[in-house]
Amino acid sequence: MPSRIPNIAFMTTLGVNVGDEFIREGIHSFLEKLIPQYHSLYVSKHDLTSLHEHRLNESISVQDKFLDADVIIQAGAPVYWKNSGSACYSAEWVDELWRKRIFQFGQSKIVLNIGAGSGQAFHDNSQSVSSDPLCAEFIRQISKSCKWESVRDPLASAILNDLKISHVKLPCPAFHAARRIKNTIPVSKNCIAINFMPLSGHYQFAPEVTESVSLAFQRKAVSALRRNHTIMFIAHNQIEADYMRQFQFPGESMFLSNNYLDYFEAYGTARGVFANRVHGGVFAAGFGRPAVLVGNDSRLRIAEYIGLPNKYIADADVDESIDLFEDCLKKEQSERDRLLNLREESAEKYIEYLRPFFKDWQ
Repeated sequence: MPSRIPNIAFMTTLGVNVGDEFIREGIHSFLEKLIPQYHSLYVSKHDLTSLHEHRLNESISVQDKFLDADVIIQAGAPVYWKNSGSACYSAEWVDELWRKRIFQFGQSKIVLNIGAGSGQAFHDNSQSVSSDPLCAEFIRQISKSCKWESVRDPLASAILNDLKISHVKLPCPAFHAARRIKNTIPVSKNCIAINFMPLSGHYQFAPEVTESVSLAFQRKAVSALRRNHTIMFIAHNQIEADYMRQFQFPGESMFLSNNYLDYFEAYGTARGVFANRVHGGVFAAGFGRPAVLVGNDSRLRIAEYIGLPNKYIADADVDESIDLFEDCLKKEQSERDRLLNLREESAEKYIEYLRPFFKDWQ
């Protein structure tokens, strides 16, 4: 038995984006197979007081969660981006978390960059990021400080390839969150889950992505889906719930919770998912549920490593997208088998890649 229980600090968000909660749950499912015990510490990028203050279900208190951690995990999320609004090297948390801490450790501490993603306009190429000297230097510093890196989407991989940075391509860890409930699959309620956002995504990275384009698609899509299915709307925040009420008919449910664990049942019991929220569909796919994603930026390409049908909102044809979804439901059992097999195969890859870094506590 190991002589000491390790401290594992997660760079994440808390109560901001439920997708980040799904990602952490997936990573926990790997750690549970690697070591018998560990203390989890959670640092929210948008709340730097969390470096020092107690959060969630932390079982210990420390002075500085990164300095006092044995392992630091950058848990999913976009890591590589440059757009009109911001850049990866200048985000609000970069100085405190990366420059003042992680970059100072060199490789003396175990830092793992797990499930890193891009955050660009859908049609951007990798050089939008890699050709910028400040982005390139920042990304190289991340790589020098991390003992292992995996990416969750093809654009993130292409950015690292441009910079000749070694990495592994694997499905986003949110796909593995369902493993936390001991591989049981909830019983389907025979309804489909719908998630819509005002822009079909988080930000407007391209002029062709507008609220009117999204709304026209969404109105036609929900009307078509309602003809054949019982609908449950799933909101990740109050803004989405308020937005989707315009589509809701009497008797149709709207799910919203402040507790991310409640989403296990909401998504896990849906027969299928038609969503703008990429991590809603990816999370449900981890339960073997068919999903079709319609989005507006490079996060949509997370679906490619899982084989989920996906469409860029500005190019998407409603009838084609609905037909894709209905085809997925028609082959529901084979799609479930494919997704669950991929989930376990990719989880084993994660575990084997990560195993050497946890040998002292196995």
